Order: sequence, then C-alpha cells, then structure tokens
Amino acid sequence: MAGLPDTDFVVSLTGGVQTFVPTSERGRSWLAASGKGAVNEDGALVAERDTASAATFQDLLDRKGFKCSSPEGAEIRHRPVPVKPGGWTFGCLAMLIAAAALPLIGAVYVVGRLLGPGVAAIAIGIVVALATAGALLTWMQSDATKAFRKKLASLNFQPDALEWCGAGTLIAIDKSSRRLAIQASGALMLRDFDTLVGVEIEEDGATIQKTDRGSQLGGALVGGLIAGPAGLIVGGLSGTRRTENRVRAVTLNIFTRDTTNPTLKLSFLNDPSGAMATSETYKAARLQAQEWYSRIRAVIET
Repeated sequence: MAGLPDTDFVVSLTGGVQTFVPTSERGRSWLAASGKGAVNEDGALVAERDTASAATFQDLLDRKGFKCSSPEGAEIRHRPVPVKPGGWTFGCLAMLIAAAALPLIGAVYVVGRLLGPGVAAIAIGIVVALATAGALLTWMQSDATKAFRKKLASLNFQPDALEWCGAGTLIAIDKSSRRLAIQASGALMLRDFDTLVGVEIEEDGATIQKTDRGSQLGGALVGGLIAGPAGLIVGGLSGTRRTENRVRAVTLNIFTRDTTNPTLKLSFLNDPSGAMATSETYKAARLQAQEWYSRIRAVIET
C-alpha cells in the first residue's frame, strides 16, 4: 500500500470505518504487542475504528510518535502542528497598530488638553490594548481554520461549508462523502449523515426550533418564528416562551446515534451578561445557528 516514505501506518476510510494498516516493522510490532489490532479477512494485522473513535486512536499514534499517511501519500496528524508566527504575521500586526496610532496621536492631543495628560495616556492605552487583542484574535481564528481545513483534507473530507463557531470550535459539512465534522478542544469528531437523528436551536436552554428524523417538523413552524428577536413569543416543540430582552446563550444541538457522545453542542453565543435581542452580536449568532440548523435539517429530511 502506498504512503509517505518511512510511514508507520497508512490510514484509509471505507463505509464510515477508518483502517490503520501498519507498514513499518515498528508499527507492526507495536500494534501486535498493544492488542489494539485484529487480523482481517486477508490475514493481515490491522486496526479498524469507526469514525467516532478513529480520532482518539489517531491521537494515540501521534503521541507514540508514529508517522501516518493516506493511501495517496498525504500526511495525517490528529494533533495540530503548532504554527509559529512568521515575519509576515508580525508585519501585519505592526501595520495594524501603526494604522491605529495615527488617529490616536490626535486623540492624545485633544484629550490631553481637555482632561490632562494622565487621563489621556490611560484612555489611549486601553484603546491600543483592545485593538491589539482584536488583531490577535483574528489571526488565531484564521490560523485555526487553516489547520482544520488541512486536517480535513488528509481525511478526504472536502467541505461544502465550514465555519468558526468561537472558542476554538469549528464545523464543516461534506455532501459528497456524506459526513459532518466538528472540532472542539482540539479533538476532531466525524459523523456520517446516516447517524444524525435530530437537530435543535436553543436560546438560554429553551428550544426554539427542532427537527427529528421521522417527524421532519421544524419547531419554528409551531412557534411561528424563524429568526425574530428573542423578545417576541417563540414557541417551538418545547412550548417555551421568552419575554426577556437579553439572550445569554445560543446553542445548536445535533443528536446522533453515537452512544458514547450522542449530543454535539455548538455554542454560537455564550455571554453571561447577555446580549440585547436587537444587537448585532445576537443577530449574527442566531443567523449562524439558523444556517447550520437548516443544513442539518436538510440532511435529516433527505
């Protein structure tokens, strides 16, 4: 079986099962001694894992220092390779800070004349810190998204849609291979479309919309609201109502047949102080949740 030079395992995916075939003497010896492999119908010692546990096994191989690749020769790693910021990254950050500094020079002068130099220095320091933090967050989000795409490509996963949900969580869907991918806390979870049985949107623990395989009825059809503000009455299958003007959490729950981790939760808004129902923060979070709800619902209803 083809692979990278010095590959220890070649990883392939067939029908929702990932097969880890040892191609080096080191890989074969470890697999035989660990008891994590089994002899297949061809008489070869291999390790087979469903998509729910394949990422965990891949992580084990990475920690053991084994080199894995796809049959086509693409390197496969579960643990992301740390990317050190290069000169281009620091250059972009420097340009952003410099661009922000120009109007700040004028602001220092005006505030200094009105309130004194001490207050001006504090105010400008806060603004600079916020601008720098925003630039760093944007870079981290872009870097995590690139690493996620690279990891999916190594698994022959071609995303039709991919999105950063916040707090290091990403989601992607591949219609051609009929798989859903979610990365949370550095762990990648793959689910076949056939294992998805339900999806719902929650706001502060109240179900706003819900679709189950078999019922194929969106909760918003009962509640009478697709994407309106939370201050309105929004029913849904739970029959709950909201009269508050602030929303603290917008969550997408995806229900699967996996007995180990049956519910996949994606948080699009998590603000303990709450976001106003008329704010852009809430509207953006609700729109994200609605878009992925619609995608998952289409899968379930197909």
